[in-house]
Amino acid sequence: MLLFRQQPRGTLITDGGDIDNRLKTLLDGLRVPRGAMEGRAELPQEPDPLPFFCLLEDDSLVTKVSVESEQLLRPAKPDEVVAIISVHVKKTVLSHDNMTL
Repeated sequence: MLLFRQQPRGTLITDGGDIDNRLKTLLDGLRVPRGAMEGRAELPQEPDPLPFFCLLEDDSLVTKVSVESEQLLRPAKPDEVVAIISVHVKKTVLSHDNMTL
């Protein structure tokens, strides 16, 4: 994972939250929601799309994370982060749906 942030290099732990909280928030956003209201203040007018795709079934399945941080050199909001994420998917249970992975 490569994170481009507004803060200069070397401030990954001190400015804007420490790395473990940032990663937990990111991984929570990539997993299947636990309940229809998770992450929402109110239900939207339109139903969720079917099928609803998420990268992770559960964030406890993550076995390895590598993070690099660089300074974002374009104008952006102070809390904006650009993330480039490379993922290696492994099947944990063999089924007809994942035989080609």
